[in-house]
Order: sequence, then structure tokens, then C-alpha cells
Amino acid sequence: MVLPESLIASNYLWLLADRWLQFTFMPLKNPELLWLIVPVWLNWILTEYFQERRGTSFGNAIANGFVMFWVGLDFSRTIVNNFAQKGFSAISLTHVGMTAIILTYGSLIMFEAIKGRKIAHLIGRIREVTYFSTIAIGVIYNAVVLDVHTIISMAAFFPIFYITTEIFLRLMPTPSEELIEELEEEERELKHQPKQVKQSVEYQTKYLELMKKKAMLMKRK
Repeated sequence: MVLPESLIASNYLWLLADRWLQFTFMPLKNPELLWLIVPVWLNWILTEYFQERRGTSFGNAIANGFVMFWVGLDFSRTIVNNFAQKGFSAISLTHVGMTAIILTYGSLIMFEAIKGRKIAHLIGRIREVTYFSTIAIGVIYNAVVLDVHTIISMAAFFPIFYITTEIFLRLMPTPSEELIEELEEEERELKHQPKQVKQSVEYQTKYLELMKKKAMLMKRK
């Protein structure tokens, strides 16, 4: 019996979704991963919300690069321990290659950020760092099988992960510190207005409202 193409396609989409979800629920399969994955995810949530809502600074990029480099060091420790216990039979070229990629990627982020190059804002964002670190953790610790289906799943679901995170951030309330920075920037713009504009009633009303908002936010802190 030949299955309809739509059924075949839906089954394959479910296979990809299931493979991607395995990365999310892998700590349930191997609780030891909690010690590595929880700090990575917690750092992602806090950094996304409190630091990178308006972009990735060079300081953020350096910290994010170090997180990825640290994950790579943990991979190296695991590979070395497996080799010490079981010899070459316990060494996977895939694991070694992925570890090398993670270490190189983390080092590259830190290097470009220290040099002050703009590319660090793109490759050093916590969202990308967390996504690829999570995938690498799942593969290195054999929580998810690395094959062509996993690779397709990783690529296909990245835009969904990225857009969903962006929507969630836009729905969340803005931190008080960020609002204060925006008000201070607006205050500086108002102060640079010509003298004639400053004498207008509209300007003075806007400036007073701005000061009230800033005072209220300062009290909340």
C-alpha cells in the first residue's frame, strides 16, 4: 500500500518536531545534564530579558563567548575521561569535531568582541549561543542522535525558536532600568532643542511629563 504524499510529509514533519523536542526534554532522559544545561538556559533567559533587549554589547558578547567556550571545555573533559577509561574505542570523531567547533566558536566571539568588531554583535548574541550550545550538549552526551534528520530539524526550527523568543520578549514588561535609560535619552534630546522651542507651552508640558515618569520609575527602584 502506497501512502499519500501528504501523510508522508506530515509524518516527516512530526519526526523533525520530535527530534527537536528531544533537545528540550533531554534532562529528563539524563538528569546529569541538569548541571550543565540549567546554567546555560538560565543565563539565556536573564541575559535576553535584562541585557540584550536593545542589542548585544561587546561585554555581553565576551560573556556569551565564554559560556560557549566553557561548554566546550566540559565536552573536552568528558572525551578525555572516556578515553582514560575505555581507550580509543570510546572516542567519537563526531564528538571531537563538535567540541572543536564549540571551542573555536566561543574563542572567535571573545576575540572579535575584544577587538571591538561589529560582527561580534551578530555571532555573539545569547540566543544563537544558547541554541547551538544546547544542540551540542544533546549530541555530545548522546541524548539525541546526530543524523541528517537532526541536522534538518536544527536548521528548520531555528527561525521558529528565534521568532518565538522575540515575540515573548515584546510581550514582557520592559525592565525599569531600560525605561529610565530611554527617558534619559529623550531628556537629552529635549535639552538640545532651540531656545525658542523650549519657551513653548508644548515643550514645557512634555518636559514635565517626562520628569514625572522618570521620578516614578526611580521610586520603584
